[in-house]
Formats: sequence, C-alpha cells, structure tokens
Amino acid sequence: MLPTGKMISPIGNHAEVGSYPINMVKTLDGKYAVVTTMGYRQGLSVINLSTGKLASQFDINLSSKSKKSTSKGGLYFGLAVHPKSGLIYASQGSQDIVSTYKVDELGQISVTEQKFSAAKDANRNGLPFHFAGLATNSNGSRLLVVNNQTNVSTKGSVTLYATDTQTPIANIPVLNWYPNTNRNHSNKWISS
Repeated sequence: MLPTGKMISPIGNHAEVGSYPINMVKTLDGKYAVVTTMGYRQGLSVINLSTGKLASQFDINLSSKSKKSTSKGGLYFGLAVHPKSGLIYASQGSQDIVSTYKVDELGQISVTEQKFSAAKDANRNGLPFHFAGLATNSNGSRLLVVNNQTNVSTKGSVTLYATDTQTPIANIPVLNWYPNTNRNHSNKWISS
C-alpha cells in the first residue's frame, strides 16, 4: 500500500530473494538469474527463469559465521558473469573482496575458492577500497572493479584484475569522484 492509501497489485510471478535486492545477472546458459541482496539477510538467490521459482540461495551472513569470522560477510552492488566459464562474481565491498560462485545445471549455487582481494597500496594508509561495481571484458581475461573508497586525493578508482591469477594489473585513480565538484569561471562550486 502506498502512503496515499492506494494499493499496488504487482503482476507476474514473485520469488522471495531476501532483503533489499540490489542487482541481478543472467547465468551464461540463460536458464537462471542470480540476485544479490544487501539488507539484513544478505545473500545470493538463484531464480529459475522458466518457472519463476527460487532454485537455491547462498546466505553470506551464515557462511561467514560458520567460519567463525568476526566480520560480517556483506555484499555490495557488484555482480558479473564470466563470459566463458559462467562463474558469478559478487563484490563484498566491506571486506574488499570479490568472491566467485558456481551455478550448476540444477540452479544450485556454491562458493568457489577463487577470490579477488584489494591491492596493497602504501599511499592508502590502510583505507578500504569498498569494491562496488563489477564487469568483465569480452573474453573474460580481465575483471574490472569500481572502488567506492573515500581517499582524500582520488575519491575513487578502478582496479583491473587478471581473472586467471586473481591479481591486480592496474589501479587507476578517478579524480573528482561522485559527487563531481568543480569551480566554474565565477569561482563558484558546481556539482554534477
């Protein structure tokens, strides 16, 4: 129900995926969609696209607790599919990690051992990168990670990783990261 008192009736099939669904990608075979959720129940949900039903879920919070981790395993916006292997990449921004998952032919999702970790940078003074958006190149040899950090000199960066070794190749600072602020000809601050 809306605050105005009007009722909205959604159409189509619905599947419970968790709190605050934030991103979705289709698996390489086109049979499933993987949804990442960022709310209280953070996890990855696999939806069968032909039936609209939930095929499986991977709970990030439970997986980190079962390993007796002292930190929450949180997800972030980034979600991508390797164009050849079909591996699912999911950013765990609060931990500066991109984890990889496999979805089998029955739609069951499982974590793999492959992880991408933040590059060590002496100029960062221990500040996190906050891995955010993800993308691969067309042959899957590179993973591009948009870093949503709060570094006073750059405010953000993009890191390029080799997918076969999970090692960073380059970290490119992005000046005037969002919000983009500059002075105009009248010496006034503007934002875009």
